[in-house]
Amino acid sequence: MGTVTKLSWRVEGMDCAGCVAKVTRAVERMPGVTDVQVNLMAERLSASLAPGETTPEAVTQHTGFPCSIVNPFEGMEMSSNVRIKKMVREAPSYLTSCGLAMRRFMQ
Repeated sequence: MGTVTKLSWRVEGMDCAGCVAKVTRAVERMPGVTDVQVNLMAERLSASLAPGETTPEAVTQHTGFPCSIVNPFEGMEMSSNVRIKKMVREAPSYLTSCGLAMRRFMQ
């Protein structure tokens, strides 16, 4: 038995608590699905899936609303790359500054 996978979906078209209840019930009844949470304002569904019992695509079809799997790294990749590039670019000047400060301190 493998580990449980936590996934999120963007669910479009939900506009009331009844819609949330419908999605929650439909997904909770699927085999191998636990920890179902539906957020109306964020238009998100999250659930834990047991491997081999159901698939993310099956959950997508069971919601009754148009939905798609959310990329967990969405928005992170670009900002992380920019931050790393900036650190690498500024490292030589930072190291030079530290070296000069240590030189003064040692005198």
